[in-house]
Amino acid sequence: MSLLRLTPSLLLVAVLALVGCTKSRTEGTGEVPIDRLDDELVDAYCDLLFRCGLGGDGAEIRLLLDSPGQCETFLGRSLREQGDLTELQRLVSSGAVSYDGEAARACLDEVQRSCGAIGGSGSPVDSCEDVFVGTVPDGGACYLDEECLGDAYCDLGGTGICPGLCTARGPLGSACDSASECTREGLSGSATCSYGGVVSECVDTVWTADAAAGAACGQVSSEGYVRTWTACAAGLFCTGDETPGVCQAPIAAGSPCPGRGVCVEGSICIDGACREVTVVRNVGDACGEAMLAFCDPFARLECGETGTCVALGDGTEGSPCRGGDFGELTCNEGLSCHSDTDTCGPPKAAGASCGRDAECASRFCDYRTETCGERYCEG
Repeated sequence: MSLLRLTPSLLLVAVLALVGCTKSRTEGTGEVPIDRLDDELVDAYCDLLFRCGLGGDGAEIRLLLDSPGQCETFLGRSLREQGDLTELQRLVSSGAVSYDGEAARACLDEVQRSCGAIGGSGSPVDSCEDVFVGTVPDGGACYLDEECLGDAYCDLGGTGICPGLCTARGPLGSACDSASECTREGLSGSATCSYGGVVSECVDTVWTADAAAGAACGQVSSEGYVRTWTACAAGLFCTGDETPGVCQAPIAAGSPCPGRGVCVEGSICIDGACREVTVVRNVGDACGEAMLAFCDPFARLECGETGTCVALGDGTEGSPCRGGDFGELTCNEGLSCHSDTDTCGPPKAAGASCGRDAECASRFCDYRTETCGERYCEG
């Protein structure tokens, strides 16, 4: 199992978009106890987020997170609410899945050394695949990939509804819908599902990192079922992704830009130009899209009708809230923002009305019926 998959969706975008870092965080020593895994994982990724160059959605997220401590608070809460790690800990306790604390240490340390190659179409951190090992044979019922024995994954039949069946991963060149379906054995790099052609197929990805300014980057070659990627050194971005590009310094505020994640920190590419963005962290300060000044959701602020930041509630049950993206932070941990009332309340049981996954105890809102469903699997 790849420990990298445990990052929650919001910061997953930022973490996997990181490019080109030199190692600075001190590596850990000894095994990682399973009850410390969440804290160690959060520490590692927040270190990357503040140390590495950013791309794509990561630039926007980094603007909101004003300190590593704030990152750790948010990411730790998100990881707990996502629930996969808690479920894996339960499965380890039951004996259904084995846990290797030495592999966990190697994974976290390797992430710290190789963040320049994390992103794009896969992860080069092979040691992370060895942290959890399943015992369910092919054809057995499963909820997570990590439960499956050997080179297998949990096939949910395209529905996402639990349980699925443990199924052997396909070889290179086989048709696929996700990277989970592609073999992890005997590869020089990291398997993924390539969506570039007429038919999606399993390919091997090989990574190099720390390319200098002006050097080739992105997907620099494609031969057979092998894709070779190069990531830029810290402080640079790549002008290409699925196609070759070159490593370049971030673009200054006020200058033309080709897309997201290419501007100097504090600026975002909007309407073809790098523009400075302000995160307003105090009640009463001016805000608004026209001036690119946005109220801090971590401080439970929103832009009021008068063009100044106003405070929402205190996060307790019944307090006003806003859903979507970081809006769930307007409720205290353990509560969710109910879309029908815009107030904080306990997560809803199966069958209750919903408008967002986050307000359901199962973290799954069936949008066909607009009701909370049973547990939803991500494979």
